[in-house]
Amino acid sequence: MRIISKKHDYYDSVMIHGTDPDIIFNRKLVKHNDSDKFSPEIEKYFREPFSLIDARRLSIEPFAVIFCGEIYKGIIVYTRKKKQKENWCYAVYDDYDRVHCYNYEETLKAFNDAGYNIKEELSRRIYIDGKSVIMSAERRIELFFEDSGSDKFMSLMVEKKCPVLLVEKTSSYDLSLKVIENPILKDVSFFRVFDSYTTYQRLSMFIGGVLPRKARPIVTISDKDKIAKRGFDKWSFRKMKGD
Repeated sequence: MRIISKKHDYYDSVMIHGTDPDIIFNRKLVKHNDSDKFSPEIEKYFREPFSLIDARRLSIEPFAVIFCGEIYKGIIVYTRKKKQKENWCYAVYDDYDRVHCYNYEETLKAFNDAGYNIKEELSRRIYIDGKSVIMSAERRIELFFEDSGSDKFMSLMVEKKCPVLLVEKTSSYDLSLKVIENPILKDVSFFRVFDSYTTYQRLSMFIGGVLPRKARPIVTISDKDKIAKRGFDKWSFRKMKGD
């Protein structure tokens, strides 16, 4: 598979081992700020599970990668990063580190490492099937990751002719969603799901074997040109005088 892109991703290095020039991945990043316009199916499907991860502070955020038709949900845990210098009486913060978690165990560990109280962070009421429900933080995280690996969106990816989608919240303050076509996967630490070789191979097989490919144009050749191509000329089927 040959990749055409202005940006580098973590699996691009696999191309040094050789590529199939007939399989081309034009990795053009396209953002859709209204997921409902891009796909009502995505908007409807992710709205409820994303609402499970609604923290009191801006400490966590849900996202999902749809990779070759399969769903891989994730949770970002934000941890404050200290400056090199500290004031004599208080620590000074200037930025946030982000930990991308792709399963229940990774999420709990990131919470503990960040020093968050998970019960306090995820203590808001949530709405399921239109009803307000109180649910433990642990159970909410379990439910969120419940169908990771599902191939529910295989037909959608084929329809859109796109191997990778990223679904995120439009902002940290509401549940509106946006969709990014062909995102840079290293930005969401997708190497925690698949290593570079596996990612490249799966993309190559999906693009070359599942997505519809443009048919090569059929070249029409006239009868005259067909005859010439086979080595004949205007005298080949004619009798000469005296024969």
